[in-house]
Amino acid sequence: MKLQGMAHNDQVDKTTQPITGFSRMSKEKKSSGFGKTLVVAVLCLGLGGGGAWYYNNSIAKSVESADAVALLAPTELKRATPQVQYEPIFLDIEPFTVTLRNDFDSRVLYTGMTLRVDDEDSRKRLVRYLPVIRSRILSELNSMNPTRLNDEEELARARERIKKVVSAPISPEPYPQYVSDVLFTSFVVQ
Repeated sequence: MKLQGMAHNDQVDKTTQPITGFSRMSKEKKSSGFGKTLVVAVLCLGLGGGGAWYYNNSIAKSVESADAVALLAPTELKRATPQVQYEPIFLDIEPFTVTLRNDFDSRVLYTGMTLRVDDEDSRKRLVRYLPVIRSRILSELNSMNPTRLNDEEELARARERIKKVVSAPISPEPYPQYVSDVLFTSFVVQ
């Protein structure tokens, strides 16, 4: 009986062993499914990290190249560019009295103006070279046509021309003045 019992136990073991083996296989399949998911997740994270690294390095290279270009420019010109001002900077110009002539008419123009500048450096240069600036403005005013002085478009053109001549660099300084507007504070024609 023992033999039969052993045989029976062997059979039982054999029957239970495949069941146990089957359950192990299902666990292996489950773990291999989890392993595949884990590998895919790690690959996605690696690719995402690599993409972020590439993006950051490409931005850093573009910033480095912009810095290299900035280093090539003279430092004085970098300082000459206007810094954004939140408070307006105005420079009052003493009034002008100009005789305007053409072939048919002669008139006297009395005008005062204020310049709006973008930065303090421009204001300092304008004050330092004020006689040159006044001469440029006077030349521009003398070129005006006395018959068209009441025309709003002519005044707008005069503002732009004055702004242009005032903004031009003054020798020996290579920097322009950053003038954003010319405001007439008085304008009398007789």
